[in-house]
Parts: sequence; C-alpha cells; structure tokens
Amino acid sequence: MRGMREMEPAMSKVKKRRFLSAVLPVVLICIWVNADAGNPEPPVPPGHSTMLPLDEVDPRRPITVDMFPLTITEWGTSWYLTRDIDLNGVGGITVESDHVNIDLMGFRLFGSYGTGPAIQSAPGRRFVTVKNGSIQAWDVGLRLGLNSAVRNVAVVGAQFSGIEVGSASLVAESIAYGSGHHGIVADAGSIVRDCVVHNNTQNGIWATTYTSGQFIHEGTLITGCNVDFNDRNGIRVDGHAYVLNNQIRYSDSLGVEGKAGIWVNGDGNRIEGNHITMNNIGIDLDGNNNLIIKNSLIDNPTCADVAPGTTGNVFQIGSTASAGHWANFCM
Repeated sequence: MRGMREMEPAMSKVKKRRFLSAVLPVVLICIWVNADAGNPEPPVPPGHSTMLPLDEVDPRRPITVDMFPLTITEWGTSWYLTRDIDLNGVGGITVESDHVNIDLMGFRLFGSYGTGPAIQSAPGRRFVTVKNGSIQAWDVGLRLGLNSAVRNVAVVGAQFSGIEVGSASLVAESIAYGSGHHGIVADAGSIVRDCVVHNNTQNGIWATTYTSGQFIHEGTLITGCNVDFNDRNGIRVDGHAYVLNNQIRYSDSLGVEGKAGIWVNGDGNRIEGNHITMNNIGIDLDGNNNLIIKNSLIDNPTCADVAPGTTGNVFQIGSTASAGHWANFCM
C-alpha cells in the first residue's frame, strides 16, 4: 500500500502532461483566430479594382501598324513595337520632341523606298534613343540629331545612308549593311563602337566635321568595329578623330580619290592599332599633324599613300628588323 501511495504523485504528473499536450494547441489556435479576426483587411469598395492601371505597370506606349506615318510630339515618352511591321508606300516615325525612347523589341520595321527615313528626329530635337531591332528597305534607316543613341539596331538595304547621328551621339553594337551610300555617318564628338559595317556603296563609317561661327567641331571615336566590303573607304575621318582597334578589309573598289582602308582626310587625327587588310590602299593620308601608330597593314597593294605637301605627321612604316614600338607594320 505504501508503495502505491508513493506512485500516485508520479501518475498525477503524467496525467497533467497528457492534459496539457491535448489542450494547449486548441488554446493557441483560439488565440490566433481571435487575434486575426480583430484586424480584417478593409474590403475593396464596390466598383474599384485592385489592379494597377496599365500606364502605371508599363508607361511605354505601343506602336501599331495603323499609327503610321507616326509623329511623336510628347516630351520624355517611351514607345515600343509589338510585332513586325511591314509598310508599303507609308512614311515612318518622326520625333518632334526631346528625350524620346523607341524600343523595337527585337522586331523589324520594313518600309519602301521613296518614303523617307524609317525613324528621324526633327531639326533641333535631342536625346532620341532607338534600340533592339532591325530596320529594312527605307531611304535612310535612322536620321537622328544631337545627343542621340543607337544600340543593337541592324539597318539593312537603305537606299542612301544606313545610320546618321548628330554631334555628341552614340552608335553601339549595331549593323549597317548594304546601304546605297554610307553605312554610318557620325557627326563631331560622337562614339561609334563595336559595330559591323558591311557592303555599303560609299564609306563604311564616316566621322564628319562642321564649322559653326569661329569654331570647328570635330573629334569622333571609332573603336572595335568590323568594317569590310565597302566600295569607297572603310573608315573616313575629317578631323581630330580617334580610330582605335578596328578591323578593316576589302575597301576602295571604286578607284577614286579617298579609296582606302582608312582615309585620313583632315588634321589632328589619331589612327592606332587597326588591322587593315586587302584594300587597294591601306591608309590614304591627306591631312596634317596626324599620329598614325601601331597599325598592321597586310596584303594591301599600296600600303600607304601620303599626299605631297602634308606636314607634321607621325607615320613610320617599319619592318620586323627595324621597327620601333610605335611603328606601323606593312606586309
């Protein structure tokens, strides 16, 4: 009997533990339900949607075929293609405001000759960006003004120039193929980089210059481009340009003045580190005070043509035996 009385407290503890393990989850659930019930989310008023308006989700505006010819007048707007657009005898897009972004979204804008540029900015308009798609069979692919940007655009078969940009602009990772005149024309102070410029009738890339009052505006950077099969010059520079690390070949089939892999048609240019092969003339030098260094000129019937009377140029043709660090190699 005494042993059984000693066991009672222990059995009582076991019963208490079983009771708590059964009751405690129920108590906790009741507390949680009661707390949650006290803070219900306010209901949506009748007639009101919980979804955001489309212009808040994506403020860009779609471009559809029925909108052409399209004129964009709103400042700071963004537009995008929703599909390939084929136009016949209809004009393209004219931008009449600043800070406009046009995203081709990987689609093609196909036009016809005699209808103007596919996309152009009106005179004086600035900061227009076109990116991510292809443009085919227009008079001019892109004709943009000051401070423009062209990224990842392929322009194919333009009747005249493929891509034209005003001063202080950027053309990057783009293609200009099969244009009736020039592939890429970039005004003073622009950058043309990592582009493919192929099979154009005049210059592959032309870095232009212009005079405004007493000032001459020059100085475009052309770098990392593959420029080939252009009928006049691979690259033409008119003043204070920097032509760095491009590959240029199969240019100058027209046989006229300015018919080279690189035509240095001005003063104060730096031509460096380019690989210039299989052109009638490797470098045609017609300007003064140019620095031409570290280029490789291979399989050009005429390695270089330096015009009589040019002065101040640094242009040394070296050989494996005598060349210095800055010399150009002709093979």
